[in-house]
Amino acid sequence: MKNFSWKKYLYYLLPALILLTAIVLNIYYIPKYYEVQRQNRYEGTYTVTILGQDENYNVFFTKGLNVKHANNLGAVLSKYPDDFGLNNSTWGNFLSRVGNITLSNPKEAYFSIQSGDNNQKNAAHIHPECREYENNACSSGIDYLKLMPNVDNVFRFVITKINQ
Repeated sequence: MKNFSWKKYLYYLLPALILLTAIVLNIYYIPKYYEVQRQNRYEGTYTVTILGQDENYNVFFTKGLNVKHANNLGAVLSKYPDDFGLNNSTWGNFLSRVGNITLSNPKEAYFSIQSGDNNQKNAAHIHPECREYENNACSSGIDYLKLMPNVDNVFRFVITKINQ
């Protein structure tokens, strides 16, 4: 105990307390925070209905299936590619337009999406970067998401005029 010094003890006490606090936060509080965040995200099983329309707004395909852990339309399509009956040329174009759509409010279970694939240049749902292209179609995705009242826990995606 000859070499004991209160100055050295107090000098190393503060960094030791900071390190101990960081360890406690990493072990207990931070994982608890992320667990709550994970629980608040969408994790349920829902029925997804895809409606495809031609240029006259007639439905030319409709498909429904149950999905788990999919929070955007691109995830649904990439997990279940064979369930929608889309050919290879349509598939890439379709996915590039809808892949970035996510649920802005995971508690809502029913919504409708209109793509920019029509000739209404001033339509509110057309992505700004797509307005100068034919049929307003481009790979920038769809930025119009209208939340509808919750009806039977069904996601309804309405995609207009998919080029085949």
